[in-house]
Amino acid sequence: MSIEKPEVDFPGGEPPKDLKIRDIWEGDGEVAKAGDFVQVHYVGVAFSTGEEFDSSWNRGTRCSSSSASARSSPAGTRVSRA
Repeated sequence: MSIEKPEVDFPGGEPPKDLKIRDIWEGDGEVAKAGDFVQVHYVGVAFSTGEEFDSSWNRGTRCSSSSASARSSPAGTRVSRA
């Protein structure tokens, strides 16, 4: 699967009380199970300003982690094997 860095729209208004998860691309591989090793791309954007503060795409390398730690990350990363 070939994907490009997504543009994250500035939502404005008050931040949500609960984490919002939105799949931008859904892989066609098996869904990652707890403890699986995964590699993911991500973009971190501050809700308060809409400014990007981090991106794996900018470094040209994916973030590697076990799916158990990725699912509990502060950014709320959701993973699936591609």
